[in-house]
Amino acid sequence: MLTTSILAIVFGLVDMFLSLLPTFKIPDGAVAGLGELSSIMSRASAFIPVRTVGICIGLWILMNNFSFVANLFNWLIRKIPFLK
Repeated sequence: MLTTSILAIVFGLVDMFLSLLPTFKIPDGAVAGLGELSSIMSRASAFIPVRTVGICIGLWILMNNFSFVANLFNWLIRKIPFLK
């Protein structure tokens, strides 16, 4: 009883915050592009392991996000006058 009420409150808050985001329609070209990408990956899996490609793409995204967060942090530190 207590657990369900707590979860109802949490999911209600999540639903409220998600309702603030605008809705958008995924273009048909993007869906077709993902289909073609999966077709290419399935054909290339005979030569290149898909798991290795996925790990490389994941690491690349991780490094780019780390770089972005580090630059954002440095910008924020520079904006605070007494921390120079």
